[in-house]
Amino acid sequence: MQHPGQGLPHSEHVDSGPTGAPGHEHTDTRLPHEEAPDQPTGPHGADESENWGTYNDEPVNYALKPDEDAVAAYERIRATTDDVPRIAENYGIDPAVVERAKSNLFLEKHDIYNGPGPEGFKPGVYFTAYDKIADLWTRAEKGTLKDMEGSFRGLLIHEYVESRLLEAGAPFTSGHPSAWADNRDWSNGHLGAHDVAPISFRGAPPTAKGTLVLWPKMGLEIPNFTLADDLSNLDILVEAAKKGFELP
Repeated sequence: MQHPGQGLPHSEHVDSGPTGAPGHEHTDTRLPHEEAPDQPTGPHGADESENWGTYNDEPVNYALKPDEDAVAAYERIRATTDDVPRIAENYGIDPAVVERAKSNLFLEKHDIYNGPGPEGFKPGVYFTAYDKIADLWTRAEKGTLKDMEGSFRGLLIHEYVESRLLEAGAPFTSGHPSAWADNRDWSNGHLGAHDVAPISFRGAPPTAKGTLVLWPKMGLEIPNFTLADDLSNLDILVEAAKKGFELP
């Protein structure tokens, strides 16, 4: 999450990761993926679900109110069928990683909490559309990321790991009040996939002082491995992340 990236609430993500009181759907003015190192970001979305276009003949409901220009950009990205191979070729990235990241960010609905308790639960919403994420994806398609390639790779890593954790049964975010408390205690559990996934937009590879800075506080052990240039061995990180949820 978010998930732009875990800075304005990526809702989720924009340049950060999980959030103290998950930055995803907070009143924080930063994009989700742009939260402080100690405060990953909230989910990808908005405080009031609204219809913003359609996908698969159904209204698109975002978690939070999207950036106006990003709505059309996200619609274009959803409809594009050749962006994954082009991005993979442009930057030497495993197509499976790009495909999963795209699906998680743009194509799939998610059940999220944007606050504690039942009233904070939002089922079946899309991660919020943010200009920053739309711009990064579009530049990656065109091969014009230049000095933003590190941020884009960080986004892909976050989305890939988050998606794999969701697939394994982890919640996106927790609705437990402690997960939304100021100065959150990361050691008491109630983690979400968005919290545990490497903080988005912080570059690559994941490091203990960078995108994985919260892992020790969560009681997670950072695996000793070298990330492949094409990101094809990210599942090593996924397996380590699963230990935060007692997942198979």
